[in-house]
Amino acid sequence: MNQVQQSYDRTPYLSMAYTESSIYKLEAIATFLGLKPASIEQARILEIGCAFGGNLIPMALANPDSEFIGIDISATQINHGKKIIQELGIKNIKLIQQDILNLAGSFRNATTPPPQLSIFQTKFDYIITHGVYSWVPDDVKNAILFLSAKLLKPTGLAYISYNTYPGWKQQDIIRDLMNYASRDTTNDSRKLSLAKKVLKTYAKSMLQSDDAYRQKSFHPLLNETIESVLNNNNDSYILHEYLEEYNDPCYFTDFVTQARKYGLEYLIDALMIPTYVTFTNDFGHLDRIEKEQYGDFLCNRNFRASILTHPSNIPTTNQSLNLHFAHTDLDKLEFFGSFIIKDDHITNAAGTSKHPKSYATLAQELTAHYPNTITLKYLIDKYPEKKKEFYQQIACLISYSVIGFLKHKLETFDYEKGNVRLKPRYIKYFDYFARNENPFICLSNLLNNNVKLNASQAKFALMFDGINSKQDIINAAKKFMLDTKQYFIITRQDGSKYTITDPVEMDKTCNIFITEIMDTLKNHYFFEKF
Repeated sequence: MNQVQQSYDRTPYLSMAYTESSIYKLEAIATFLGLKPASIEQARILEIGCAFGGNLIPMALANPDSEFIGIDISATQINHGKKIIQELGIKNIKLIQQDILNLAGSFRNATTPPPQLSIFQTKFDYIITHGVYSWVPDDVKNAILFLSAKLLKPTGLAYISYNTYPGWKQQDIIRDLMNYASRDTTNDSRKLSLAKKVLKTYAKSMLQSDDAYRQKSFHPLLNETIESVLNNNNDSYILHEYLEEYNDPCYFTDFVTQARKYGLEYLIDALMIPTYVTFTNDFGHLDRIEKEQYGDFLCNRNFRASILTHPSNIPTTNQSLNLHFAHTDLDKLEFFGSFIIKDDHITNAAGTSKHPKSYATLAQELTAHYPNTITLKYLIDKYPEKKKEFYQQIACLISYSVIGFLKHKLETFDYEKGNVRLKPRYIKYFDYFARNENPFICLSNLLNNNVKLNASQAKFALMFDGINSKQDIINAAKKFMLDTKQYFIITRQDGSKYTITDPVEMDKTCNIFITEIMDTLKNHYFFEKF
């Protein structure tokens, strides 16, 4: 583990929030499957491999009565994360520098942890391990599973993400190429430079090769991976994903087998797509784990975010896991989504999922309210004749990850001076991003969706305090530009650029700039009435 610690101390990983690991999502999935998870409003949450705490902070801000514990082997990341949390004034997060192997050893060798680890005496409702399992040696993998079982409450959920075969086979080739090209240096910056250089050379040579050669090679698949690496501006991600000593993908069934050794059972994936639904009845005799594995082969899946629980919880979910969902469980949930309705079908806003025109009423209602949530009760009260099909359609859309769902109502508000404001608990959060051009954590909403606002935008976001009018904020933006000579630069269609200094254009551009910030705050649930 020393090598892992040194790597993350030397090149800290940007601490992002991950939507799949959101406790809102975990709670909703468990409810959807018929379980009775702990309310996220009063829960204990542990994250293994928390880095600077960027994944925990948005959830802690939204749930002040819950307790969040994060552990990480990197002292550099933990110490800086503590400073960030202190700056933000968050009282319900504790970050601890801890070797997972030592923590597991403490529990294996004693019935209760030593006094310095008493914080782990009370078990957890949710345990999150994102971006760790595939990047550590086998003894650490086993420690993660051991602790997930040992520290999990009877109705608790453990989330573990990992890279999977067969999809990672092609990425292994690129990883091997990058490591081979940078084998003679231990300097991270130099390794990254050499690795990117060889990828650019490889991509260029493939473009210059003849069609016959390309057709016989892995060219399309490899180029897809190469482009994703070269287009990624997050150097810390590339270093730890492709140039780290450990990156050990596995087959899904091997992960399940290993989890069972420690008394954990696979429930479902947080990505919620049961890949086996695409199979014909020829596979009906297989159990769901085998079907999932065949689905991974079919989809060339390279990543999973699996939810585990104690085996005693599985019988409760059997019907749901076979795609037969109880109406009473769906009645407990709130739904949100956006769709495009065409003449003969509907698609989700991203265009990745297509459904028949019979879904039009449901799609229209979801889209009209988005990003607010609606319930099945609302739909059935308005369209009682469609009750049966609404239940079927909602279950289908959830199964294919086309709509979001949770147990809590989400509501947005249009900004209005004297009536609507930025929620006070987010003031220090936005102030952190306003003061840091290169923050160690990512700005995210309560659902752990990353929010794209830079330091300048975060600064003006703070002005939506219910005291300033929108026009006041526009005027402040214009004054800032004039005082600092930091003008908007526009790119024309021909690629040329020009600086906006004309007063009329400046007013118009400042209006657009502030409106975009306002809409972002609204659509990510940062506003409240007061």
